Amino acid sequence: MTTNDDMATDGIALLAGRRLDPYHQDMALIPCNQVRVFDRDAMRLLDARCIAEYGIPGIVLMENAAVGAVEIALSMTEPNGRMAIVCGRGNNGGDGWAMARHLCNQGRAVCVIEVAVPDPESDAGIHRAIALAMEIPVTDNLKDMCSADCIIDAMLGTGLDRDVQDHLLTTIECINACQTPVLAIDIPSGLHADRGTPMPDAVRATTTATMGGWKLGFEQPNASIYTGKIETVDIGAPRILSDKLGRSRNT
Repeated sequence: MTTNDDMATDGIALLAGRRLDPYHQDMALIPCNQVRVFDRDAMRLLDARCIAEYGIPGIVLMENAAVGAVEIALSMTEPNGRMAIVCGRGNNGGDGWAMARHLCNQGRAVCVIEVAVPDPESDAGIHRAIALAMEIPVTDNLKDMCSADCIIDAMLGTGLDRDVQDHLLTTIECINACQTPVLAIDIPSGLHADRGTPMPDAVRATTTATMGGWKLGFEQPNASIYTGKIETVDIGAPRILSDKLGRSRNT
């Protein structure tokens, strides 16, 4: 019989990165025929109801997202390839910090380029603290991106509702100028989640690892310029909830 203590121990082991649960590896991606499409409000509601109604902690959803995205990142580089992860302050950045830990544990050369610091008490802040304790290299020098074999864009997520400006816009422009394969986490930074348009510019990703389902804007004609190939990561949301809040993809 599995006890609460056993479950807690398993959760801590996963969060510490000592192992990747085989369930997560097998179920990392959602099959195409099960993928649902969400507008921004529905995606927020999916996360909120997972937490409030099903008792799935936000940090577990973030961990599941990172594990799935790591599987995609590993397929995009050679074993000796170097990865640069660009992390913002929100949940998108938290995914990136958690990915850094798992990639490091897989023996990959990883550097985090930090463009904003998350709240230390947030889920993203907790994942950042773990990565820092592991002494994963961190810099704010954008030039370090272009020496990487793959750039992971974990900067801005679906909450973007105004034009990107200043340092964040410069970072998007630097990513696009590097001519390096890019994996966008959830959505390319700078892309409007519902309209699928750049605000005013967006990362042009090779592949997008989108979390839980497609974003409404991905179906717009020109969105693929920015998303590249789209892989849908299973974050562990109950399927009955995803079916209720999302809809089938247009084909």
